[in-house]
Amino acid sequence: YQRRVHGGGIIGSRGSKLREIESKCACNIDLPRRGDGDEVLLEGQAEGVKAAREWLTEISNGEATVVGGGPELPSKVERERLSEDVHEALFFDDGSPNDSPNLNCFLRYLGSAQRTADICVFTISDDRIAATLKRLHDGGVRVRIVTDNDTSANQGSDIDYLREAGIEIRMDDTQYHMHHKFAVLDGVVLINGSFNWTRSASQHNNENMMITGHKRFVGDYSKYFERIWKQFG
Repeated sequence: YQRRVHGGGIIGSRGSKLREIESKCACNIDLPRRGDGDEVLLEGQAEGVKAAREWLTEISNGEATVVGGGPELPSKVERERLSEDVHEALFFDDGSPNDSPNLNCFLRYLGSAQRTADICVFTISDDRIAATLKRLHDGGVRVRIVTDNDTSANQGSDIDYLREAGIEIRMDDTQYHMHHKFAVLDGVVLINGSFNWTRSASQHNNENMMITGHKRFVGDYSKYFERIWKQFG
């Protein structure tokens, strides 16, 4: 379910109020980029979107008003079975109507880890992905992240938020970039591709993502993750 509301901007220190609303209302809040106007996109189940809209309206002193709508999105509690039978190819094109379903597919798999989520990515700045990782951590899943030290300091980066939540994070300490974009879930499923874990990747860029349970690939990436985890320890 989507609604666009006028009024908005970064709410709270480093977006803390925004994350609080997303967490309590179980919906996603997509802020406009600079120069794109003042519309804020709310995505989620109808009840959560309604609550978030009311909260934003109160914060903005009544200036937030609904100006559009769209289809209801799948519930965040949906889970996928992680097994060697998993084979998904996802493609993201600028403005494609398939982008939202493909992102939801990625988030369902990511959020389905039961024991471990080993993640090696250039950057994380999409709050929807960060919220999924925090829910995994809060639910007892061991989440480990290797990321780039330079991008972690960028405005909008979720790395500090995830570290403060208690998630284990290590950064490269070289003059070059840690440019990977992969994750291994429960040692069973690999997520890999060009897709950066950012809003631009899912909404504007041309990107690809493969989700597979192929044993050889999962094993190779698992071994590599352990090596790079130790390297930056």
